[in-house]
Amino acid sequence: MLKQTGIISKLLIIATLLSGIALLFSGIALLSLRGCEPEDNPKLSSILNKLIQAEEQGEADEFARPRGIELLYDDAGLVSVRVEIHCSPEKVEEAAEVVGTYGTVEIVISRGVQAIVPIASLPALADEESIRSIRWAEPGE
Repeated sequence: MLKQTGIISKLLIIATLLSGIALLFSGIALLSLRGCEPEDNPKLSSILNKLIQAEEQGEADEFARPRGIELLYDDAGLVSVRVEIHCSPEKVEEAAEVVGTYGTVEIVISRGVQAIVPIASLPALADEESIRSIRWAEPGE
């Protein structure tokens, strides 16, 4: 009887330890999931990544206004922004064509394109092979 009690005690201790370890790992997993946010697109400037997130939350105006970012609206309410799209010099023509499928090309220069592009289209445009980077076209540049 004493031997059985000792075995039962050891099994209870092992079960308690295993439960504690399982709870610890599930807590760590939960904490890591809570910190997950949409990953920024490395081809987009940080301000454009933040503008995209603000627009997804319906707060594009609130984000843009204090930063001097001009938002442009079409008749359907689509929100666009003026951007500089950089590419390698040998891909300017190709980049200009690609940009034209997403927005309105304003200027083509040796290193890229200035265009008005819907905010929602910026991630897809950045994923295009001919595009190196996209940044907000600050006034006066």
